[in-house]
Amino acid sequence: MSKIKIEPVEILDTIESLFFWKTFGDLSMDEIARELGMKKASLYYHFPSKESMFLAVMERSYTKYISRMREAIQGDLRKAIPDMIVFASETKNLFSVVSQKGYCSNPNLRDAIQSRVKQLRIELADILAERFGWSIVKASLFLTLLDTYSKEYCLAKCIDPFDARIIDEIQNLFSF
Repeated sequence: MSKIKIEPVEILDTIESLFFWKTFGDLSMDEIARELGMKKASLYYHFPSKESMFLAVMERSYTKYISRMREAIQGDLRKAIPDMIVFASETKNLFSVVSQKGYCSNPNLRDAIQSRVKQLRIELADILAERFGWSIVKASLFLTLLDTYSKEYCLAKCIDPFDARIIDEIQNLFSF
């Protein structure tokens, strides 16, 4: 029987931020408990394992991520591009960086991540295809390009997502 319960938002936000900045293997339950100002036993009461904690937080993070992306691609896409690029970094969204952090080395985490990434890509590509008449391949390329820019911004802040030239080129490439 699982003991996972809905936690106050601040606790889940803190755990998400910790996993955002550190890899699964680099973050201990002791450190998480210390950051939350609670005993490790309290964490185990709510989460039977670090893996179950990660998966619960990732699911919450996924929900926030896909909601934000759905909203963005259904609005003014030109105005949404910078927001889509900076979202991960500005909100410390765990789901948007899990594939970069080595979580895929754990088979259980890898399967959950791959399932959610696939679900995300299919849903968003379908919305783009329907909205703009794009092929699924074109919609997937658009999402991949934005994902790449998002990672560059998130990890190195090496691009200016508000640079009109970038937005113009994306708009020209994808004709929206």
